[in-house]
Amino acid sequence: MQCIPGYLPERTAQTAQTAIFPYIAVRVNEVHDDADDRNESTATVHIIIGTYCTANDDGWLEIVNLLESTRQAMLKQRTIANKFRLRGALDAVIPSEQPRPVWVAVLTATYSIKDIREELTY
Repeated sequence: MQCIPGYLPERTAQTAQTAIFPYIAVRVNEVHDDADDRNESTATVHIIIGTYCTANDDGWLEIVNLLESTRQAMLKQRTIANKFRLRGALDAVIPSEQPRPVWVAVLTATYSIKDIREELTY
């Protein structure tokens, strides 16, 4: 399993279609700065999980297993690098329409991130 920051590499004639599978792609989707007194910022992250399964009857099970093991690992270790803390629940979606033999799922997580402190000049 490879973890890819951002987007999958572009496929070329030299790379096999199955070379990137299975994968987890991590993308920052949204950053929110809280304007009230809490001085807390959050980042919403999409974790896209993909697998390749030519046995159409088993593809859904493969993606469910990968999704569940990823979800459990994230919930067991809610803090990353002593900096980013998972807030609230994880949302998981397995789209009903799948580009078979490729199967995908998306986990959405919100993390607390370091807030920016205003610099005052006097």
